[in-house]
Amino acid sequence: LGHPKRSPYGRPIPGTGEPKMPADALTLDEAQLGEAYVVDRVPEEDAQLLRFLADSMIVPDQAITVSEAAPYLGVMEVATQRNKVSIGYNVARQIVVRPSAGPTE
Repeated sequence: LGHPKRSPYGRPIPGTGEPKMPADALTLDEAQLGEAYVVDRVPEEDAQLLRFLADSMIVPDQAITVSEAAPYLGVMEVATQRNKVSIGYNVARQIVVRPSAGPTE
């Protein structure tokens, strides 16, 4: 397997020395509008949600940007390298991101 340090969903594998949460990480609901981020981890408990996130390219190591946010409605729009996707804040709270070194495409 190549001795991975993280699961395919971004969770650290015990005993690898990976931190539970990167120092600069935050949940997607806390992300700033228009700033570029890289997905660090996604929730793995719900297979249907996981399929939606994978189809939308909201998966670890993929670049995303919050293009619209309406917290009062409980919805945000996320731009990925594939398209723009609307997700609820209840889902965004489960997605961990970190600031990107560069802009998304």
